[in-house]
Amino acid sequence: MSHTKGKWEAHNKMTETESGLKIIPVYNFAPNTRPTGRCICAVSGHDPEAQANARLIAAAPALLAACKDLINANVYARRVSLRGEAPQGSVWGEARSCLDAAKLNAQTIIRKIEARVLTD
Repeated sequence: MSHTKGKWEAHNKMTETESGLKIIPVYNFAPNTRPTGRCICAVSGHDPEAQANARLIAAAPALLAACKDLINANVYARRVSLRGEAPQGSVWGEARSCLDAAKLNAQTIIRKIEARVLTD
């Protein structure tokens, strides 16, 4: 079984009887509305630790993508190493592309984890 696809976000738009933060797929709500549909998980509380936990959970799909990019980079780097090729040519270019993608994903993850929980 696969996880719920797409970008996830942490929101504090709970019902009046709920307290905490919901982790939801982005496609489940329109701007300035209460999220509806599937909730990935709920995190109790609004304290800084609860908010940090919610951001980390919401970053899970991006973390998975970054890990996959790093694995691909490792495969290409290993090919270069095993062939004794200098860091140039198409294989090295593919490895560099994977490493660049991993770096961008990692930067996005860090910004998302360190950002504040969305309130709108």
